Amino acid sequence: MQEMKRNENLIIKDKCLSAIGYIRSLDRVNDQNTTSLEYLGNKISRKEYWATVNKYRLAFLSLGIGKGEPVTVCMLNSPEYEFIFSALLENGSIASTVSKSFINADFKRQTIERGAKTLIINIEFVDEMIKNGSFLQLGDNSGESKLQRIIFTSSTEFMPQGLKYMQWNTDFESIISSINLPKNIEVIFPGKLFEIANTIPSISLPNDNLIDEIATFSNTGGTTGAPKCATHTHRAIISILKSHDRTVFKEFNLKEQSRSLLVIPISHITSQFYALLIRRAYGANIIYNPFSFDPEVLRETLIKERIDDVTLPFGLYYAITRKPFRNGELKIQTPCCGGEPTPYLPTKNVNERLHSAGSSSIVIGTGSTEFGSGVMGSYGIEDRTNESGYFFPYASGFLIDPKTGNEINEEGKRGILYINAPWQMQGYLNDEEATAEFFNTTKNGLKYGTNNDIAEIVGDHEGKAVYSMLGRASDFVMTKKQGMYYPGINIISGRIKNVDLDSGKFLFDMRDALLNIDGVMEAQPILLPFEDGSDDGYPVANITIRKDRTPIDVLMDIYNDYNNKQQFIPKGIILRTKFARSLSSDKREVISLLDDRTGYYWISKDRRCYRIQFPKGQEPVYELITDTDKIVCIDPPTPKSVFSSIKQ
Repeated sequence: MQEMKRNENLIIKDKCLSAIGYIRSLDRVNDQNTTSLEYLGNKISRKEYWATVNKYRLAFLSLGIGKGEPVTVCMLNSPEYEFIFSALLENGSIASTVSKSFINADFKRQTIERGAKTLIINIEFVDEMIKNGSFLQLGDNSGESKLQRIIFTSSTEFMPQGLKYMQWNTDFESIISSINLPKNIEVIFPGKLFEIANTIPSISLPNDNLIDEIATFSNTGGTTGAPKCATHTHRAIISILKSHDRTVFKEFNLKEQSRSLLVIPISHITSQFYALLIRRAYGANIIYNPFSFDPEVLRETLIKERIDDVTLPFGLYYAITRKPFRNGELKIQTPCCGGEPTPYLPTKNVNERLHSAGSSSIVIGTGSTEFGSGVMGSYGIEDRTNESGYFFPYASGFLIDPKTGNEINEEGKRGILYINAPWQMQGYLNDEEATAEFFNTTKNGLKYGTNNDIAEIVGDHEGKAVYSMLGRASDFVMTKKQGMYYPGINIISGRIKNVDLDSGKFLFDMRDALLNIDGVMEAQPILLPFEDGSDDGYPVANITIRKDRTPIDVLMDIYNDYNNKQQFIPKGIILRTKFARSLSSDKREVISLLDDRTGYYWISKDRRCYRIQFPKGQEPVYELITDTDKIVCIDPPTPKSVFSSIKQ
């Protein structure tokens, strides 16, 4: 089996000066009145799209937000996010996009400590941030804060006029006034940014060469330890766009004016570099629907809107296909998901149901923040189950056996994946040591990095090796000790040493089995230490269940299924009803429960139900529950810290 020789560094010869400038150069459609994006029925043409980006560029320049300035952006999926993101990049500002979970957990780190003088944030997040005291991290009223302005936006800004009743009202201004922000912080309310742009006379917009300047820095997923910021240049963004050019990557079958629905957290690198910008470069008609995280709304949207291309978290695919579509109800060309590896049986079931409805198989786009999000995909592999696919053009990688340090070339043997891509990060922000540890291998003159992802070669697609991603070693590699499980990994100079990569397989099996329980929409097994500072612990499964199923019924079904199949029963179940927008971010939230130690349930072999608590510094305490109505689902907690099972 030969890996295609398309992994040399991509050379950019175009005259484009920025990533957005490159996308502009691709927009050669003669009729600029064709639709560029849709938002709940409001259609914005290509001409209107670029005119709106220019207005935001003018507004930012008039506020003094220009080249080289970091700007923290935390927004919901809406057209305004895309306009703001594009305007910042084309002006040469550095966009630091951050999810709500991260900014809520550490507001100061994501603003002041990132050097941002401007924060742009949706008003929909403000209530929770006030309750958590996030704004208090800016300091008192002394006016010494480095943050100079907060621009509030509303996801309703570009909604059709008939939906404006949802828009913020003047009460919001009094709410912000009551926070007692530092005196020097300028506050710009929703809609005012657009008004500022309308009052500025036409001036020449800057056209600086930004090709090798930093365009964005984004938080890593956090599963590699404490979250860091990966920096990407304009050259890196253009490189991933060029790798998907029709003449280079023929398997990527997106078309101009394809109706592309984005249902992923947009303030995340996955949507910026892969789902969003690649589709914008292809001239797709991007559909925004902020209500699509509800499975029923999503089903209706996919059918009635005749979506051609959709990007969802895998859990949402699983949720919507548990209620099978009718034959011919869909015509999705490229249903995509990314991030966490997908389990074998649930993926098989989802694909069978999608096929019967008229869709192709799910495409998995695998990568990480450090690698510009996407490095491999399963385009064209119709019978896929849990394969992550083959490397995109110009990207390359290989497996290393952590026991021997040798490269693995045969099928079925697990190793740690090392990757190189022209769009990989420049490095971690202000952290040369962490950057050097990440990119710790050189081959053929290229730097290869690793997040310590476990993978194996599982087949071949037109001469290219097909990989299956199994998970990250820091999350899944466990060994058994006195009836319990503990992390079995050791990292030296950025590399995993002396590890049996099959020792944590039971956690993969647990995830697959849980997802086949009726009513379970998501499942994420983790190892929960039962004593602070200890390596020992119990496997605990975090699951999201449908609202039409009672927690006790789901628990009993889990017990019966595991008992009948003689499989490992989790020592604790965290029951959730609120769908997680990302399994990786959800995992961080669950891990933060290490501090809370409440809300877990377990059924014993004699079918008794227990609530489990983990008092600080003690082993678990089991409380027998006789009243099953006391078994409740919990909402996700506010992340407090990231637990790492890695021994430094």
